[in-house]
Amino acid sequence: MPVIVFGEGMIELSAVRDGAARVAYGGDALNTAIYLARENIDVEFVSALGDDSFSRELCLAWAGEGLQLGRCLICAGGKPGIYAISVDEQGERSFTYWRLESAARRFFGLPGAPAAIAFMKQAPLFYCSGITLSIFDDAGRGEILGIMDAVRANGGDVAFDINYRPKGWPAGPAAARDAINSALERASVCFSSAEDWTLLYGPAAPEAIAAVLRAKGCREAIVKDGPRGCFLSTAQTTQWIAPEAVVNPVDTTGAGDSFNAGYLAARRRGAAPPEACRAGNNLARKVILQPGAIAPSDETPIA
Repeated sequence: MPVIVFGEGMIELSAVRDGAARVAYGGDALNTAIYLARENIDVEFVSALGDDSFSRELCLAWAGEGLQLGRCLICAGGKPGIYAISVDEQGERSFTYWRLESAARRFFGLPGAPAAIAFMKQAPLFYCSGITLSIFDDAGRGEILGIMDAVRANGGDVAFDINYRPKGWPAGPAAARDAINSALERASVCFSSAEDWTLLYGPAAPEAIAAVLRAKGCREAIVKDGPRGCFLSTAQTTQWIAPEAVVNPVDTTGAGDSFNAGYLAARRRGAAPPEACRAGNNLARKVILQPGAIAPSDETPIA
């Protein structure tokens, strides 16, 4: 049974200048799925795409990345979302989205959804994020929480990244906190960046953030903090894991998603959490030296 990653994949526009742009693909859950697959982890990416030519091209590209797509549903008349990356002089990214009509948002209403949900409930590891929660209504989020409950009840693990983007929550931060808190209470592995936590809950030190995540029941809490590396908290250890080297980023898009993939891949291979954090740091460091969310495949091995 493969690892299940659930979320949205989109068309990505990057390096936008002089009326031209690099066209690729990305999306937080998709990024993590691809980097997991590149680490030789069996991954099923569950989502929905349209029946248009762009969607067909995306499916071919994702399959070429090694993703299993048997539960990536086709929405008649649907289409993929689009996002554009803007990067400042420090390599920090911001996003503009065109995704309100994204096929992924219709996932739970599609004919194949019940079978896909039943499949996801059997996952040895189920991964999604706060961004995934944000693209659905309350009923859809309830379905995701039900998948998490079933995975845990079946002895599997749930990995969840807060990944809070305020624009994705038109009802405001209170609605986001309610939904994300419910997911955190079901997760065995929790990721957050210090930046996302501050946006959603207010300023706190990474050590304090990790303590809150552990109190919610997370077995492994990892708080990412840019060039400082990450703070890890488990029943056995609490420690900072600094990166082996600090680099000047070209584009920080995908940094956290690739960290999560590096961490989870190492844990699937039997590495202890501190070693997995180092794997995450190493992969993220390589990814931020490339434009866009998905670095060239020959740039990403972390063995």
